[in-house]
Parts: sequence; C-alpha cells; structure tokens
Amino acid sequence: MLHTKSSISYLGREDRKKKRKSRWGGEDKKMIIPGMPTTLPPNLKPDQQKAYLMQLRIEEISRMLRTGDLGIPDNPEDRGNTLKNMEKETNAKIMIRGKGSIKDGKGSFKTLLFSC
Repeated sequence: MLHTKSSISYLGREDRKKKRKSRWGGEDKKMIIPGMPTTLPPNLKPDQQKAYLMQLRIEEISRMLRTGDLGIPDNPEDRGNTLKNMEKETNAKIMIRGKGSIKDGKGSFKTLLFSC
C-alpha cells in the first residue's frame, strides 16, 4: 500500500492523543500545604500565594460557621476541665497569670513564683 505524505501525518496524529496543558505548569511541581487539603500551583507569585491561602482560610472558616463546627463544646462543664486534665498529664501545677486570674489575698507573690 502506498502512503502519501498527508496520510502518514494524519495517521500519526490519530495515534497520539494530545495531553492538555495546565495553565499552572507541570503536575509534578505543586507545593503541598500542611493542614490544607489542596496544593498550590507552582507559578504563583508570593503575593498571589498569600491571597490564595487567605481565600482558602476564609472558605474554611465560613464552612465551619455554616455547619456550626467551631470546636467549642456545647456543655460548659466540658470546657472547665482542660486545666485540671493538663495538670494531671504533666504532673505540674499550672498557674495562669493575667488580669482577673487570681483573686487578691489568695496567694503571695513568692508562692506564685515558686509553686511550679
């Protein structure tokens, strides 16, 4: 069978499937963000990366607000035991310093510093 120049090129195009080019570059050069279920395109400028990450964070927070999944327990009793649990786990007395954390007259300055 005789092949003309046009029939050979036509057969060659038919055998090869064109791979679509990604506008972000190659698929093997994507950056993975820890804690995020997505990858960043490789050709973004630093300001574009910040905007992209900010948009992802906004979407995540708005999803949490819509679903009510804020990580805050509904029962107030569940909230109060974290300090006690942390003290048991670390076998150390944990004292929180700041305005309103300790009532006046409860302890002296020296006992606060050396009670740990």
